[in-house]
Amino acid sequence: MSLWLESGVDMRREKQSSFVKNAAILSFAGIFSRMLGAIYRIPLYRLISSEGMGLFSMGYNVYAMLLAISATGIPVAISKLVAEETSRNRMGEARRIFKVAAILLTAIGFVVTLGLIFTAPVISKSIIKEPRAVYPLIAVAPAIFIVALMASFRGFFQGLQLMWPTAISQITEQIGRIVTVLILAWYMVSIDARIELTAAAASFGSAVGSLVGLVVILLIYFKYKPYIKKLTSRSPRVSRRTNKQLIKRILWFAIPITIGAMVIPLMNGIDTVLVPRGLQVAGFTKSESTAMYGDLTSVVPLINLPSMLAYALAASLVPAISTASSEGKWKAVRSRSSLAIKLILLIGLPAAAGLSLLAKPITLMLYDTVIAAPILEILAFAVAFLTLHQACSGILQGLGHTGVPVKNLMIGGAIKIVLNLILPTIPTLNIRGAAIASVVAYVVASILNVRSVCKHTGLKVKWSNMIIKPLIATGIMAIFVAYSYNYLAGIGISNTIATLVSVTIGMGFYAIGVLVTKCFSESELSSIPYVGPPIIKIAGKLRLLRRD
Repeated sequence: MSLWLESGVDMRREKQSSFVKNAAILSFAGIFSRMLGAIYRIPLYRLISSEGMGLFSMGYNVYAMLLAISATGIPVAISKLVAEETSRNRMGEARRIFKVAAILLTAIGFVVTLGLIFTAPVISKSIIKEPRAVYPLIAVAPAIFIVALMASFRGFFQGLQLMWPTAISQITEQIGRIVTVLILAWYMVSIDARIELTAAAASFGSAVGSLVGLVVILLIYFKYKPYIKKLTSRSPRVSRRTNKQLIKRILWFAIPITIGAMVIPLMNGIDTVLVPRGLQVAGFTKSESTAMYGDLTSVVPLINLPSMLAYALAASLVPAISTASSEGKWKAVRSRSSLAIKLILLIGLPAAAGLSLLAKPITLMLYDTVIAAPILEILAFAVAFLTLHQACSGILQGLGHTGVPVKNLMIGGAIKIVLNLILPTIPTLNIRGAAIASVVAYVVASILNVRSVCKHTGLKVKWSNMIIKPLIATGIMAIFVAYSYNYLAGIGISNTIATLVSVTIGMGFYAIGVLVTKCFSESELSSIPYVGPPIIKIAGKLRLLRRD
């Protein structure tokens, strides 16, 4: 670290291997944090039930939306501007940008936190139409201020091409949140506290987790502060910009990023408002509507788990596509884009089919109830389109068209809003209407994204290899999954064992289906690290390898 700092921090000399290493560090931390964030909701649901989960999610969705506004764009702007200034050997200006941005970000976080605390009664009563949601809203509010402050340090370190401080703080923040959420929820249940207070205690875990992450990144910062000061003394140059001009420069970069980051939290926030209200129009009580909304949010982690692979793929696509396009290698761009779409369909299609087919066994195994199974049966199909949207977003971002995926997702979100105003109000559909709205939204967004990829790369969709063959392999898997579970359950095997065995059998026959249908060519497999070469050997011996 010290050697790196004393080298002058010339970003232009960073090698490609360093870039890949940094991307890998952030990708691993992001995937691991997302995985933990998805899994912990399963024991939380079992602790606080569907009604408690509904109240918890109402507070968390509002928090996520406000967090996107207050602590998303500015850290990225800090990272970009600090990297630019250090590459010009102006560490003095880089530190100045960090200080101004940190003050700005902290002030915004403080104002948003106070705003949420004081408006929580109005939001819960007049907007969400669930007065009990006031407690989770107030409990989660302090986390916004803490995360905003922490995000400024993360942006500074990333601007210095140091990704590990962000990675460590992300992971410790998530672990701190999960441990606190589950302990507080367990304690409140053990003393038989009111459900809204139990949900609030769980919500407060976000603030505690954020505080843990902040303490960790502050310790790292103070440890290396002497080196940063030494580097600043060697290149103390600053620009003639006033603080006001610096703030304008920061906001110019931050605002578009913030708008893009707000789309999904905003969609979830709109769900918080529209879905319970629509269920009440359908004739359900407030308590029933909150519980049904809790069932909907409880299965979302199962949908998000497969998308983590798409998130990793998208992260790796950005530099790969960017490098190829900047060098004018459009054949390589099309080849990588085609392979990425095929890979993501080969992940998303079986995941969607498996979750839908085994919705009852899976919800019974994880939640000890099948109440949420009808929701999962429908929402599972969102997996294929959500993962496809993420992969195509990575391609478009690598090409420099960062606004296109945001626009496409906003179109899908607008359709979702319209459907959420209609479908949950139909008594026979009720909460399943909200699941249908989500699936349709991601179908539209992903189709628009694929069309945009084809437009900007010249890619032509090869229906046989990219879609039909993966669907055939998925169909083979589905037959064996359904048969094996029904057989095992019929002879008295426990639900958990029957489910896990059926999933394993399904994965095996899916792999066979992929080989038999010759989904991959030899060159495609050779470009997949680690797993590609051994598959080539096996498939070649079995004469199941498609030549280019």
